[in-house]
Amino acid sequence: SHIPTLIFIFGIYRNVIRRQRITTHRIRRRMKIPDIRTVPLFGKMIQFNTHNKQEDKPSHTAEHLLNQTMIRLMECERAIEAHIEAKKSKMDFALQTEPTPEQITQIENKMNEVIAQNLPISMEYTTQTEARNKYNLQRLPDDATEQIRIVHIGDYDACPCIGLHVQNTSEIGQFKIIS
Repeated sequence: SHIPTLIFIFGIYRNVIRRQRITTHRIRRRMKIPDIRTVPLFGKMIQFNTHNKQEDKPSHTAEHLLNQTMIRLMECERAIEAHIEAKKSKMDFALQTEPTPEQITQIENKMNEVIAQNLPISMEYTTQTEARNKYNLQRLPDDATEQIRIVHIGDYDACPCIGLHVQNTSEIGQFKIIS
């Protein structure tokens, strides 16, 4: 089926986002083989999926914020696909209609407002069973370990994640969308 999609492409410029609109005709599912590591936690050795690449912490944390901002302002789901790197990143959102210039400005303003709040980033370690009623676990790979990490950005966003993050949102810098 035809899905209207908004793609944000993060440019090489620190904290600047270039915007591009395209249409996609299918959603690709990435298949990956997780690496497992064992870490001491609460007096036990617990297995977690490891992260397989080094991503830019500010860009990845901004990804979390943009996901939550799009949920709140555009009433959509988290990005259907994201490719986050230091030099160039992109996020795809399935939307019912193309955002207006006013909505794009509203997204940008909300992002900068949240970033300026200096929200702390914290981690919660839990089981999938315990997290199931509190968080959306649909994007966990089928072979994810029972133990998962929930990343909290203040009280703005919380979701399972094994990525790298800044310590607070002020480390992200200014968020700018450029046509």
